[in-house]
Amino acid sequence: MKTTRNTLIAAVLILATTSCQKSFTGQTDPSTKIKTYIEDASKTPYNSIDTFNIAYDASDRIISMVSTSGSGGFYYAYTPTSYTLDIKQGTQLVIREISYINSNQLVDSTFQYNDTNDSSTSKLVYNAGKQLIQQMYYDYTTAGGAKLSSKETYTYDASGNVITQTDTNASGTVTETKTFTYSSFTAGIDLFNKLYRPAMAKNLPLTITTKSPGGNITAIEKRAYTFDSDNRLVTQTDSDNFGNVVVKTFLYY
Repeated sequence: MKTTRNTLIAAVLILATTSCQKSFTGQTDPSTKIKTYIEDASKTPYNSIDTFNIAYDASDRIISMVSTSGSGGFYYAYTPTSYTLDIKQGTQLVIREISYINSNQLVDSTFQYNDTNDSSTSKLVYNAGKQLIQQMYYDYTTAGGAKLSSKETYTYDASGNVITQTDTNASGTVTETKTFTYSSFTAGIDLFNKLYRPAMAKNLPLTITTKSPGGNITAIEKRAYTFDSDNRLVTQTDSDNFGNVVVKTFLYY
């Protein structure tokens, strides 16, 4: 499956905070709906800065996140049992993903295809506490059906934060492991491509360390945050051990 820069941007709002705010007695709380998202990736190989405007439907579900530069966007459409995400570069559709919703209002499975005729599907598994504990990915062809390609398995701490992600290939061999540490800042509801999926963290991450099967560290990502006077997340700065820095800015209604 071809990976585009837009698919990376789609993950940006997974942990965008909407519950980090004070309570104002007798006053209307400030809006926690994100209006504009700005991504400064000028200190990465992408060497770009882009601004996205976000629109919602009457149920406060995101229906679009569109670049003001015309580079593309993300578009959602909903039914009672599924939703569809279209990712476009300019006006060209490059990825379509359909997520199917189960009776617990959680994503049960997905089907995705792209503009190079690659297709894939995934199956999500939850525990009794409705935490996502495993996601299995399959390559899909009409002739051969679905064939397992990889699997992600998650573990959580007592606070409900995911602390390990173990990736394995089709034969069950570990390909990499990620470990997470967290700040004391409370993470809010998932906003973007994690609709109808449980939050995988109650707090905002501080570090994400990736290790090879042999235990060698291959990547370390660090995150830093700033907040406004209403304790809403304003910036998130991601940096790694390769010198890449991405600054994400959130503006609110």
